[in-house]
Amino acid sequence: MSCFDEYRRGITSARLMVDFFQAQGASVTRLLAGTGLAEGDLNNPNTDILARQELRLVANILAQVPDAQSHAAALGDHYHFSAYGLWGYGLVCCNTAAQALSLALNYLPLTYAFSGIEYREEGDKDFCVSRHHLWNRRSASLCWRGIWWRLPCWFGSC
Repeated sequence: MSCFDEYRRGITSARLMVDFFQAQGASVTRLLAGTGLAEGDLNNPNTDILARQELRLVANILAQVPDAQSHAAALGDHYHFSAYGLWGYGLVCCNTAAQALSLALNYLPLTYAFSGIEYREEGDKDFCVSRHHLWNRRSASLCWRGIWWRLPCWFGSC
């Protein structure tokens, strides 16, 4: 378990994953099995879930969709700033990259992350380092989902 297991998060990420993999032919009932979520919960923006519920959803996706990891980039395309609520809005309101980075790191629990992220400077180089609290096929998929969402931002097209 990670320190992120107890954080409550919005339903948006779960909804995005279910919608995406349903379009790939996955059964919503099987995707939600064992999560404690009903299909109607996905459409209620006031629904909060625990990180472990989302991790169960990811495990179900990996069990039901054999090549799920190959879809990580396409899934990441669905995670727009608006999917992150106030955290995403805060990022787009920052005047500088340094302000955005500070906000992002200070309020990481408001994201759908399952790892810690640290920023450090070494001489004239800056590094963002991800601390994975769990590393297996499931966390690798989550990592690629998160990285893909950030790539367009790094190249100025988000």
